[in-house]
Amino acid sequence: MKIFNFRKQDSDSHSASRGSFVANLLFLFGLLLGFLVPAAPQILIHFRYERSFGLEEALDSQDRESVMRAYDSSVDFRNVSFNPPNLPTPFVGTAPRPGRDRNATINIQQFRYPEDLEKTKPANEFRIFLTGGSTAYGAGASSMEKTIAGFLEQLFLEWKTEKRVRVITAANTGWSSTHERNWIINHIMRFQPDVVLSLTGFNDVHYGAIGLEPVLVTSPHENYFRNIALLVQKTIFFSDLPRTNVPENTPISCDTVISQFIQNLRVAGFALQQQKIPYFVFLQPSLFTSSKALSHRETNVRDRERDPYFSNCYSALETILEHEQ
Repeated sequence: MKIFNFRKQDSDSHSASRGSFVANLLFLFGLLLGFLVPAAPQILIHFRYERSFGLEEALDSQDRESVMRAYDSSVDFRNVSFNPPNLPTPFVGTAPRPGRDRNATINIQQFRYPEDLEKTKPANEFRIFLTGGSTAYGAGASSMEKTIAGFLEQLFLEWKTEKRVRVITAANTGWSSTHERNWIINHIMRFQPDVVLSLTGFNDVHYGAIGLEPVLVTSPHENYFRNIALLVQKTIFFSDLPRTNVPENTPISCDTVISQFIQNLRVAGFALQQQKIPYFVFLQPSLFTSSKALSHRETNVRDRERDPYFSNCYSALETILEHEQ
């Protein structure tokens, strides 16, 4: 007579099944850990990036106290757009992401403007586009009306012009004149501008100071998305992508920076001239060449940068621009 212990068999089967489940769980945990450990720094950067960089994140406590004194007491310092989230964008790497960033509205065309633009300009409308870096963008402005474009649009409104004058911020933090050139030719001109303004120059010299050529530079936003691509490549395909445009150990020569800057202006100007669109270029004011008395904080900011390089290069750029038509 054979006696079968079904309970024991069930128990053995259950134990094997449980062991297999635990093994699979450990395997998946190992895979997850293998992904999370190298990815941890980028994940932290991602969460910070998604919050966007407001003034609170961008400044240390000492600088924050100093900057806050420049604002009216009624301004909510935590609701000031400083460095908006970006989106991968053709020809410029990245541009502001449509939506709301604190007190800034980015429209669907990736301009800092409260309304979306019609591609075909209405007959009663006059469009002025302002491009540039963070200053043109209005980083730190307490409201849309306090940006450069906002001031200009309000001025035209008070003058009661025959046409409605829109002044549209088409700028982004960290952009060089190369980004501006591409944005003008490949994007702004699609919206029938009547005038294009560029407030520019500072970032080109800044990038030159840290060993990057203006025509090859990638903005911090572009580097963020590139780091994600590198992480995916390394984690999934177990291979690295070559790093390009590595900064030089010394600043780029001022002659190179200025030559590339002027080249960008001429290319953008030529494209606009073909459609008879006026193009006005303004060299961004800089602490390094300013003749005004500097505050204690402004002096510290100036001294933290490579002051001799900036003052020499920016002064040379200013002199050449005076003779550029």
